Parts: sequence; C-alpha cells; structure tokens
Amino acid sequence: MPNFLPPLLRVLLFPAGLVLVAAGLVVRGFFTRREYREARFNSALLILCLLLVAGGSFAVTGDLYGPLNRLLARAVEPAVTLGGNLATFVPRHYRTIQAAAGAFAVAAALFLLAVKKRWAVPLIFLLFAGGLGIWGGLLLEQDEMTAAHLVLAAAALYCLASGFYSSRRLVPPEKPFPAAPASVLLFLIIIAAFALRIYRLGEISYRFDNYEGDYGLLALRMLRGEAVTSHLWLFTGWRGLGHLSLSPVYGRQLSWLFRLFGVDIQSLKLLPALYGTLTVALTYGIVNILFGRRPALLSAFILAVSPMHINYSRIGLLLCSTLTVGMAMVYFFLKGAFHRKLWAWLLLGVVASFAGYYYSPVRFPLLVCGVVFAGCSLTIRRFFVRNLPGLLVFVLVVTAFAVAFNIPTWDLIAPRFEAYESVWHRTMDHQWTREADYIRGIPLVRDNAERLIQAFFIDRAFNYDPWPRGNLYFNPAVSILALLGIAYSLSRIRKTNYLLLLFFTGVFLMPNILSRPAVTTRRTMMAWPFISCLAALPLSQLLKKSSELFERPARAVVAASVLAGVLLLGAHDVNIFFTSERDAGLWEKERAFAEIARELSRDYRLYIVPHSQYSRQVIEFILQSESLKTPGVKGWTYLTSHQLQRLSPVEIERDSSAAILIYDKRLTDAELNALAGRLGLAGPEKKFGRHGIPVADLLRSEEE
Repeated sequence: MPNFLPPLLRVLLFPAGLVLVAAGLVVRGFFTRREYREARFNSALLILCLLLVAGGSFAVTGDLYGPLNRLLARAVEPAVTLGGNLATFVPRHYRTIQAAAGAFAVAAALFLLAVKKRWAVPLIFLLFAGGLGIWGGLLLEQDEMTAAHLVLAAAALYCLASGFYSSRRLVPPEKPFPAAPASVLLFLIIIAAFALRIYRLGEISYRFDNYEGDYGLLALRMLRGEAVTSHLWLFTGWRGLGHLSLSPVYGRQLSWLFRLFGVDIQSLKLLPALYGTLTVALTYGIVNILFGRRPALLSAFILAVSPMHINYSRIGLLLCSTLTVGMAMVYFFLKGAFHRKLWAWLLLGVVASFAGYYYSPVRFPLLVCGVVFAGCSLTIRRFFVRNLPGLLVFVLVVTAFAVAFNIPTWDLIAPRFEAYESVWHRTMDHQWTREADYIRGIPLVRDNAERLIQAFFIDRAFNYDPWPRGNLYFNPAVSILALLGIAYSLSRIRKTNYLLLLFFTGVFLMPNILSRPAVTTRRTMMAWPFISCLAALPLSQLLKKSSELFERPARAVVAASVLAGVLLLGAHDVNIFFTSERDAGLWEKERAFAEIARELSRDYRLYIVPHSQYSRQVIEFILQSESLKTPGVKGWTYLTSHQLQRLSPVEIERDSSAAILIYDKRLTDAELNALAGRLGLAGPEKKFGRHGIPVADLLRSEEE
C-alpha cells in the first residue's frame, strides 16, 4: 500500500500520538485512581512484554544472535535434558508407573470417601479417569492395542461420570482464579513461547525451501519500491503457500521487518515466530471467554510448548499467520457476541477484510462464527437484538475496506469451496477425478477418520510433515487428556461454553476428514487451540475440585503436583523439537547448496546449476541478502544442465575468479573432469552439507 504522508510527518505523528494518549490517561485519572489499579498493572506487564519481544527480535536478527542463543540456552537446554531423561525413564519403568498410578488412584479414592464422603465422588471419578488414562497411554506405547482401547474407554467413562455428578451442587462454588497472578503467569507463558520460537531460529528447523524464498523475494521487491502486480491485491479466491499465489499483506509485513532488522533468514522467519506467539495469547483470550482464567492459562501453555506449533512458527510462510488470523476472528467474535463489545465487532471487520490475503483455510473460522451466531440467535433469547449494533458495525467496516481498497471481501465471506482435494474428487490412492463420486467418498471419509484417530493416539504419523528431521506430533499425554476433555465436555454439553468447544474442535478437524490425502498436518491447525483447551479441562477440573474440598495446605500439594506434571509435559515437547538429528532430506540439501553459494559469492563470479527452477528461489534470496550485507559480492548467473554443456571458455569471466557450482549428481565424475578441462578450471571438488551429505560439485579458477 502507498504511503500517503511524508516521512518526516510520519515520524512526528507517532510521538505526538503517544503524548496525546498519555495526556488523556492523566485527565481520566488512570495513573492515580484506585479503580484503575488492575488496568495499570496489566498495562505495565503488556509494555514489558512488548519491550522484551522487541529486544529479542533485534537480537535474533543482528550481531547479538549468538549471545541471545547462549542466554536462551540456559533456560531451554535444561528443559531439553529433562525431557530426554523423561523419554528414557518412562519406557524403562512402564510396569512401575502403571502400578503406581493405579495404587494412587485407589488409595486417594478410599481416603476421600472416608474423609469427605459423597462430596468427593466427582474428584474420585476424575482421579480414576487420570489413572486409567496414564495406564492406557503406556499400553499404547507398548503396542498392546486391545487392552489400551478398553482402558482408555473406561477412562473416558469415568471422566464423563465426573462431569455428570458434579452438575449437582454439593459444595459452594470455587472463587475465580485471581486476576494479578493470572496476568503474571500469562506474561511468563508468552515470553516462554517467544523464546522457544526464536531460539536458534536460523538453524532449527533447517527447512528453507522455495516457498519461503518466494516470500523473501517478494518482500525484497517491495522493500526496493518495485511495483507489485495488481492481481495480488484483487485476487482473494485462494492463497497458496507460494509461487504465483503470494500474499501482498504478508509480503508487506515481511518487508517492514527487513527494513527494521535487515535482510536475512532470521528476519524472514521472525514474522511467523511473532505470529505464533500472538496465537498463544489469542488462545488464552478465547478460552478465558469460554471457561475462565485457569483453563485459559493451561491451554496457552500447552499450545506454547506444542512441537507442531513451534515448528510452524519457525517456517517463513504464511501458514502460522493464517492460524493467528483465524483465531483473531474467533476471539473478536466471541468477545463481541457474548461480552457485547463494539470494539471487538469493529476489529473483527478489519481482520475479516484482509483475511483473504492469507492461506485459504482462514475463510472457515468466519463462516463457523456465522453458524454459531445463527444458532445462538435461534436458541438464546434476545441474542440477535443485543448484538444487532455490533453486527452493523461489522458490516460497515467490511464494506468500507472493500470500497477503499477494491477488495472483493464479500467473496471471501461467502466463498466458493474448492473441490480439488475433496474426498468426492479423490480416490483412495490420491488420484484426482473430474466428476464427483459421492458413493466412493463414503469409505474415504471413514478411512480419514480412522487415520486421524490413529495419528492422534497410536502412530502419531501426520502426512505432509514440514519438518522431517524428527518426531513431530502431539504429545501422547495431550492426546489422552484431550480424550478425557471430550468426555467431560459431553457430560456438560447443555452448557453453551462446552457445546461451543466441541463444535469448534469438530468443525476445524473436518477438512482432514473430507479431503485427501488424509491427516495433513496443516489442515489440523485451526483445531490446535481447541485441542489444547480440551487437554486443559481435566487438569483444570482436578485443581477446581481439589480447591473446593481441601484447605490451603492440601490445595497447595495438588496445585504443585499438577504444575510439575505440566512442566514435565513441556520439557518432553521441547526435547522432541530440539534434539532430532535426522536430516531434512531435499530441503536440507538445497539449503546447504545455497549456503555454499553464499560463501563462494564473496570470492568468485558464480555460475550456478541448481537442483530445479524452484530451488533457485532459495539460492536467489540467500545471495541477494548476502549482496546487501557484503558489497564485494561479484555476481552470479544461473545455468541449466544443457546450457552448462554448451558453455565456452570465452564466456567465463576469468578476471573475476569464476566458479561453477553444480548440484550434486547432475554430472558424472568423468563429465565433470571433461568440463573442467575444456573450460580451463580446477576441479572437480566435492562439497558436503551437514551430516556429511554430498551437496555440490565445484569447478573454479586456479588460485594465484
């Protein structure tokens, strides 16, 4: 978008705006009146959080990258070590852990019955559910599937019974979780989430492919002020991962980061890291609206340490930003519809107006919110009338942006759904058919559902894993806790918040069930915050029921036990992400090839024969970023294998020290030797990437 104001005026307006805001707060008595104490405290935490995120962003993209990693290592590496020890300890002591879990559940039940009598029944059922869940999870790890299914079914039934029984008001309700401790804990969770997403950002995951290169090059063109084709702004029908369907909004945001922090891989990956951190905060907000502070804190932590979410938050694509935008729409809708906040409806309109410039699944949250709004209008008295002003604000905002920017936003809100990957147009082996076959789709739907359940609870194998270097999956404990959360929610389904949780989870998993191939990781993304909430519910209920039954010392013991379990879960997840030694296949070889080109570009005029046209995007971004930082880069030219064979010695710029870099296995050793002799170059020399993988063959001028 063009800048309508002169640079100097823009610089002056920002501090002037801050001064005016501060003056307004002084006049309102924000800094002195007692009723604003909580707001002052939360504002100070927010400012501190923003300062730490800004400082971390500058450090991860500049000369402080090394010191920042050493600082973060003091917190991350102990968690990695603890998670590794846990991963070793559990398989060695399966039987002991099973016996201990069962003995604890039985002993606690007998004690509670003796001391608290019938008031303890909901907690007893919950303890039995937890003990059986641990047992079932261990049976799954031992491949004892039949026994595991029976035990997990029993765990779900006990959790269901706990919810049914606790619907009878046997004891006074628990006091709400205190606001100030909740704010501090949320601050710590957000900072921890940001730290996990920027730690060794340029290295793990090592993946850097043409999709990321596409966005890096788009942002560079925007940074240089080059014209962006108009169809990027006018076309909102489908936003892919890269290539021809690029997001100008995401590209513009990336160009701002390049302007602030410089052009390199860390800057490119910083944008999804920031989006991922914001998603953790939005998850807290959504769950807080539905269930309160305690489940919201647990949900935010579970998502913050999720290996899947950490992974997507470190890949320079718009995938993670799509999840953030989707959750922002859900949050603003819930805040506006159930808390009746006009500002939330306004922001929902702003987000919805530009949502078409993110990956295409972002359209579904708004459609889902529309279904929820329609259902609540039919079932909740005066719901529509109370929200009519907010709905009008939303429509006016979307219309205003659509007219001002010539964006076909209403096409986004009422989209035409693509059938390209639907089960009706795909066969079992993922072949596309032009005509829809709804009968054939029925067994595919069943197969998809079975594979999804298997991926969550048994083999944890998700298709299109974008990080093939390790075990990218949901923590087994999270899967078991989510199962218990589903059972508990079913027992309270007559309450709107539990019904909404189950609805959001189910509807955001539907793309995996109705499309091929099955269980594609990115198609589960919109459900991750709600899966985290389901997993948090049993833990939250354990704390809640304990606090209703016990005095302070016993409550502290239960809270400490739950906290220890949650931290162990986090250590396990951090260990999963940061310790894999498997290579990233073709992505890693292409990245290593580009890094070799970067090093050679400082001393040679390069002639590059890449793996493919797509891999050129990786090389081009890395070489352009190097040329911006190192003025002595001598330039480069891309060649196909055919052009390389026709290359003559006259075309080689000998005065600038020429070098030919060829992707490994493009030519045989005999062909390389013949080419070097014909061009008068030394070589060939083999270049290796990480893990000793051969990556490139090098021919270069004789050194002086």
